[in-house]
Amino acid sequence: MTTVERLLQQSGVLASPRPTWTSGGARVYASKAQQLFGTQLALRQYVGASCAQYGAHAAHADWQAQPILAAGVHAELLDPMRTAHVAEPRDRQLCVLIPKAAHQRIAAILGSSPGRTLEDVLLRHRLAHASLGDYTGAGPGVIEQELEHVLRTALRGLGVAV
Repeated sequence: MTTVERLLQQSGVLASPRPTWTSGGARVYASKAQQLFGTQLALRQYVGASCAQYGAHAAHADWQAQPILAAGVHAELLDPMRTAHVAEPRDRQLCVLIPKAAHQRIAAILGSSPGRTLEDVLLRHRLAHASLGDYTGAGPGVIEQELEHVLRTALRGLGVAV
């Protein structure tokens, strides 16, 4: 399996190859657009540490980890017969830390099925990413472009030709 660090480096979105935050084995990386990436577990630990240090006014207190590959992509696209591919456990999947309201919008767009074909998966994720807006101040479309690069890199890492 491809590591989160390798996927992020291959996608070309990282501001630095070094993690922005570490604790134990958990690592969080900042992108050029100041998005925070890591495993779901690492991002949860980051938010917890931030809240412990800054209290309820921590910058990311109510933010949530959103998997780069929506739930169901593995089953629907990678292994429709459910015979070969096993998805990473949820706490080790590559995620981006986003505001809670944005997380809810993405969940509403992707719904229970992220799509059955590659084209449908890419379209649904593109619409979900567009719903995020410019939550980091990076500029119009920058968040969407970074997430598209990371999504395509993650799919290639799983053997999908994109």
